[in-house]
Amino acid sequence: MSEDPFGLFDFDGVFGLGLVPLSLTPTFHFLEQMTENRPQMSKQFALFLTDDGVDYAGQITFGGYDPEKALTEPKWAPLAREDMGYWQVEIKSVRVGDTYLDVCSGGCHAILDTGSSMLGVPQAHISSVHKLLARPVPDELYDTQDCRTVPAPDLIFDMGGFELTMGYEDLSKPAVWNVTRDTVDENGTEVTDWKLWCRHMLLPTNLKPPLGPNTFIFGAPVLQKHYTVFDVGDKRLGFTIANRSPRNIQQPQETGPEIPTITQSPTDNQVSQRTNTLMGNRAVYIV
Repeated sequence: MSEDPFGLFDFDGVFGLGLVPLSLTPTFHFLEQMTENRPQMSKQFALFLTDDGVDYAGQITFGGYDPEKALTEPKWAPLAREDMGYWQVEIKSVRVGDTYLDVCSGGCHAILDTGSSMLGVPQAHISSVHKLLARPVPDELYDTQDCRTVPAPDLIFDMGGFELTMGYEDLSKPAVWNVTRDTVDENGTEVTDWKLWCRHMLLPTNLKPPLGPNTFIFGAPVLQKHYTVFDVGDKRLGFTIANRSPRNIQQPQETGPEIPTITQSPTDNQVSQRTNTLMGNRAVYIV
């Protein structure tokens, strides 16, 4: 196994939270073992991811989800192609503003991936999406040069029973993009013209069949905006806008109960005490 990127930072251990088909055997599947040992726990976990540059902590909850992290009840989408082992859902259609893309004419999907820092778009369609979303910086905003303040159409995913809407404030790269070009002025003189533009955080994906090719990757921008619930028991994914009100923000914990590392297995009493003390039959960890 490659040492990259594991040689670049300290960590206690890594365990996967994919579906059972991705595990070596069911006995190596984290949630299956957790709920088998504690049948009262729901086969769910939920992710509350922080934005870049904030000083509060993210949170992962096992055995259910924290309603205080959600602004509304979750809207559920059934898992698609679960035999592949990934947390993925079917997308009915994709549009930018009122313009529909032809990416889903033959069916398309999205995989939720906490390891992706951008929104992944199928390579064959990413140029069209960029063109529909890119916009010049207005003269009055040249001094600010923060593209998250420059309006653009929404990118909207129709999930069947509901829509996921990603706005320019969710997807824009903060830094402007300086576009230069050679042109001819009214006197026929060749000049170099330049203009500041805004672009979105989009990543081309080139997944091969059967996983691709028309598969989006719902990375950090989607998962930061939404509080997401991963339901193994009912084979579905829940989405709700994350509640980031001040009363709901938890600061990173510098003191308090130590979470056992990979070299120290928690006893039944330790797990039971942490689970029951914090959230009934849910275990909460600050990340």
